[in-house]
Amino acid sequence: MIKILNSNGTTPSGASKRTVSDKVKASPSFVRSSRIFEDGLNSSSPSLSGKTLLLENKAQIEALPKEFHPVLYLINAQKLRTYSTGTLEVLAEGSWVDVDARLIGNELTMWRNTESEEFKYINLIDYQLEVVNKLQIKLYQDFVEDSQVYIRFESQVEFNQWLSAIILSKFEYVKLNEAFTAVVLSSKASKLSDTHILMSKKRYSKSEFCNIRLPQISSKWLKVYMVIVPSDNKHLGRIEIYQDDKKVNKKHLIAYIANANHVFNVYPELPAMVDFNSIMNLKGEIHINKHFEHLFAHNNSIPIPKSDSSSSLLASPKMSHSRSTSVNSTSSFFGSPGTSPKPSSMMTFANRDRSSSNESKQSSKASEIVVEKELKEPKRTPSTFLKKHSNDFIMTDSIYIMPISHPGVSPIETMIRNFIPIIDSFKLYGRPQMLISDRKDANCLLFGLPSLPRYEYLSREHVEEAVAAHAGQEFDYEKIISDKIQQLQAKGYRGDGDISNLYNSLNSTSYDLAIP
Repeated sequence: MIKILNSNGTTPSGASKRTVSDKVKASPSFVRSSRIFEDGLNSSSPSLSGKTLLLENKAQIEALPKEFHPVLYLINAQKLRTYSTGTLEVLAEGSWVDVDARLIGNELTMWRNTESEEFKYINLIDYQLEVVNKLQIKLYQDFVEDSQVYIRFESQVEFNQWLSAIILSKFEYVKLNEAFTAVVLSSKASKLSDTHILMSKKRYSKSEFCNIRLPQISSKWLKVYMVIVPSDNKHLGRIEIYQDDKKVNKKHLIAYIANANHVFNVYPELPAMVDFNSIMNLKGEIHINKHFEHLFAHNNSIPIPKSDSSSSLLASPKMSHSRSTSVNSTSSFFGSPGTSPKPSSMMTFANRDRSSSNESKQSSKASEIVVEKELKEPKRTPSTFLKKHSNDFIMTDSIYIMPISHPGVSPIETMIRNFIPIIDSFKLYGRPQMLISDRKDANCLLFGLPSLPRYEYLSREHVEEAVAAHAGQEFDYEKIISDKIQQLQAKGYRGDGDISNLYNSLNSTSYDLAIP
């Protein structure tokens, strides 16, 4: 069930609760932001008020060129946005228990109001979301053993509330990073000496040594040789990934990226790191060769700290055993049935059993929960090679790519020199013709970007309406959110929320905020 709090932090019945301000300041997002602005000091409790946080935020952002200012204000606001709060029912050791929960930014924090209260949180950025049935969802990361978190709701209204909050959080993260990438291109690409060649319509292959990480397989970064094959007038291009540049043939193919829906330069947390960051995230149709599973396994088990663990919800006898979780195993991903799991933006209401080694460990109550990874038809006809070797590959939908810089070339320049060929290959954002600049076009890097002081692409209530309209059906959440934004844009919509109110809500003191 969901318990909605009043503005003073109490339930409608008057039951005692900590203040909303205290809960916000105990959240991982606020703690992380506070530590960033305290120059990395290991403070156990954040000392920054909302006003101080904004002023320090402003001081760091203004060290960058002016074109960066609006998008960085929006990125930092998204990290502090509260999408939903209440009490959830979570499956723990075979029984459903109530936990208080709050989704701030992309971090879902859960805790129990006990004397030894501990926070556990899930960073939703790399987590998969499955709709188990009309009142249950599942959050999980394949490579982490026992990472599944089952959440149950008491009503369809509550289900819609939290599902909307989660998908809106994930949507805004992707769109803000795409907008950040657009600003990077505008600010940096134009200063490259050979911009006219890089941005031309001429198609050519591009090869680069990179470090990659596949978040549904392992937390390990792997050095590889990436080949970007260009598109032609009728077909998309592709990316082929090999172990090194000495064996560039299909026998040694580690991964094959057949399509992409999003590619963006990941904002590096600190404005000062913008020029030193080359990490890109590609979301799409990524086929991984099962014969190279050993490359992704860690040599040793890596225990996940309690503050970052989702293997158990809370270290409480009634919740689960407190233990370390090994992330060196990749068998959960490579052993999953089927080779084409549905991309995370597709919400499927499953109704058939799905077996896996992890789920077999669940108690009898957990085994009653039915889940399934549905298959999705690819957007393009698979290559002859993939058709012939389909049993050798399994598909995932996200990959981090960090090109290795050459001597004398900055990381951000290296990123740009790989980003352009990638979006050209998959014909994204208007390329290989001209980058789309219309914010009303869903294919634009800047699509739907709020105009300050507005900071929300949509309110959660807007998304709830769209989700309710698709209750019990399969739907693409990115599309329904994009469609909603376009409907509102036709009426002059420029975003929702007020950034001043956001920072004011972080503490009880009222003050004026100077937002450019």
